[in-house]
Amino acid sequence: MWIALAAGVLMLAIANAVVTLRLWRSAMYDRSQQVAQTAILWLIPGAAIIVHWFLREPSRKIPAEDPTYSNDGTTNWGLQGSDSHGDGPFGGGHH
Repeated sequence: MWIALAAGVLMLAIANAVVTLRLWRSAMYDRSQQVAQTAILWLIPGAAIIVHWFLREPSRKIPAEDPTYSNDGTTNWGLQGSDSHGDGPFGGGHH
């Protein structure tokens, strides 16, 4: 029984260490968020599962033929320019 308990604690510590490393290498969170998540990770048993879930990178499966997305993943709704009358991107100005 002691061996199973020790193995469980060791597996939990390894999981916490791996998730902690991923958390601190991630650019998704600022320093204060990383500190808070690290504290949660090590103070609450099993929190590594939750923190790991939030560390997953969102998938960007955008069809190449979709004209509303540019190559860098940002939207391109055509709102950056203006029309020939200088009325802005919507061109609905009435003179």
